[in-house]
Amino acid sequence: MSIFHELDNMEYKPVKVRGEFLHDKEFLIGPRSLVENESLPRVGSFVSDPKKNQGWLVVTPFKLSDTGEVILVNRGWIHQGLRPKERRQASMINGEVELTGVVRLTETRSPFMPKNNPVKGSWFYRDLHQMSAYLGCAPVWIDARGNPEPPEGWPLPNQTRVNLRNEHMSYLITWYLLSAFTAVMWHRYFIRKLPLV
Repeated sequence: MSIFHELDNMEYKPVKVRGEFLHDKEFLIGPRSLVENESLPRVGSFVSDPKKNQGWLVVTPFKLSDTGEVILVNRGWIHQGLRPKERRQASMINGEVELTGVVRLTETRSPFMPKNNPVKGSWFYRDLHQMSAYLGCAPVWIDARGNPEPPEGWPLPNQTRVNLRNEHMSYLITWYLLSAFTAVMWHRYFIRKLPLV
């Protein structure tokens, strides 16, 4: 049994891991839009222009210090111009680090999204089983958390998108209207003894 079996019930929960990045096996997934923290707007930054917020997620295998297992870490978002590794050497942390992240599970491919092509290095969505089989690592994915402005500038962490829709008002209106309509029909049929149609 995998030591990671409990993670199946931990999506979106924070975890802390210690180990080192394997930058030589890094790959990019995307294109993806930048997820910005709305409470901390990046006014005046390069990526504040909506036309320039298309980029890539930097996914780097991470070797755990305690077990030697390798997992996948989404280090964050980079803009299109930083796709070549040599343009972001300063962001490639070497040596042992402690990392806090959010557990994510396999992503379902959208109907019109292209399929991943590992041989060509084309990754469009998070398929943990395909990725782990290709890279020889555990099917575990963590979205890195960190400061909105990392010291080295890129990649930008905190790219977990959680959308909880609040539909309470529409439900309230719908059910009150249905209740009122039912009450009118009940009054018409049972009290006034009129036909429903």
